[in-house]
Amino acid sequence: MDVMWSVDDLAEYLRVSRKTILNRLWRREELPPFIKTGRTILFREEDVRRWLESKVQQVERPAPKRRGRPRMKPAMKSG
Repeated sequence: MDVMWSVDDLAEYLRVSRKTILNRLWRREELPPFIKTGRTILFREEDVRRWLESKVQQVERPAPKRRGRPRMKPAMKSG
């Protein structure tokens, strides 16, 4: 059987307030898939973890800055 999380459980796991989760639901902002039965909103633990994995971003390191004076490009010869 799937482990189900309440809005409070999700808020605690994501380290945000309950109000943040409810606001995102009301505004239809991005959240993990959920199940609504009456007024009860439940999130499957597996869906939450999958949703978080999809949010992981790879950060590329910028190229190191060169030190010293910039070199002049050789002039083009016309011929």
